[in-house]
This record gives sequence, structure tokens and C-alpha cells, in this order.
Amino acid sequence: MHGIHSVFPEDAKDEDDPISLKKLKKLEGAWALNKDLLGWTFDGIAKTIELDEAKLSDILDTLKSWCRATTIPFDDFRKTVHKIQNATIGVPAARGLFT
Repeated sequence: MHGIHSVFPEDAKDEDDPISLKKLKKLEGAWALNKDLLGWTFDGIAKTIELDEAKLSDILDTLKSWCRATTIPFDDFRKTVHKIQNATIGVPAARGLFT
């Protein structure tokens, strides 16, 4: 705790201290190994990210419906392309697919 107290000074009252032994025992401030953030699930153990299942199924359903369609409204096309661009953040080589 010496390192953290060099950044966050120790408080006189223990309950106001940013880091204390009591808070550590209650697991306050423990590292989250799995974290959901902006529709992505970050896995700290496997060091992977994956897209939320609802977002993934929405994109796949739209693409499957386009396979059967004769025309695609431009606004739907534009929105889906933006969703796919957001989804490609998790794929290292996907940036070149949109150039």
C-alpha cells in the first residue's frame, strides 16, 4: 500500500481512505477479469475480446436477409456498414477491408 499512498495520500479516518486493509478484505477495488464495456466482453485471462451476442446476431440476421433481397435501402446499408466497422475493431487485419 506504500505505492498507492504516494499517489493518494492516506486519510486520517480509515473509512475515507482511498485504499485500506478493510476495503481490500471486502474485495472492493479487486481486478475484474471479465469486463463488459460498450458491447464488448474483455476477457483478461484469455486476453480476448468478443462482441456482445445480441449485436452479433443482429448483424448476421441483417446480412442473411440481404442475401434474399433484391434491393437494399441505402440508410439500412449505411447503418449496417457502420455496425460492421465497429465490430471489426476486434479483428486485427480487418481495417484493410474497408479501404
